[in-house]
Amino acid sequence: MNPMRFSRSVENLIADFKGLPRTAKGEAHFREPTELKHLLEVLNERYKFQQDSPERVLVENWNRIFGEKYAQRCSPLRIVNQNTLIVAINHPVLRSNLMMESRTYLARIQELPLCDSITRIVPRAC
Repeated sequence: MNPMRFSRSVENLIADFKGLPRTAKGEAHFREPTELKHLLEVLNERYKFQQDSPERVLVENWNRIFGEKYAQRCSPLRIVNQNTLIVAINHPVLRSNLMMESRTYLARIQELPLCDSITRIVPRAC
């Protein structure tokens, strides 16, 4: 079933009646809705949700890397240049502790699959 198409002035009149914002300049654009199944396939192909990645491995093993004490107070933000892990930590003392023990944490990280290229940890305030 095709929706009825109206001129911009009629669209604006309907929008005013319904309390909605008026259409932008130009004609209102109508397109067929995309099926959710197709959209999920495209997103999965583009972002490879099911494929393992260093980020996914880090998140799954975060407690094992930092222990219960630190794991709840910090989180991985991103991997930069394929070798630098940016970690979000709010507390300045914990940031300095992370830097002092970075070799220990790096060794644990490099033992994980897909994470052997990470050679540096950089703390960031979040």
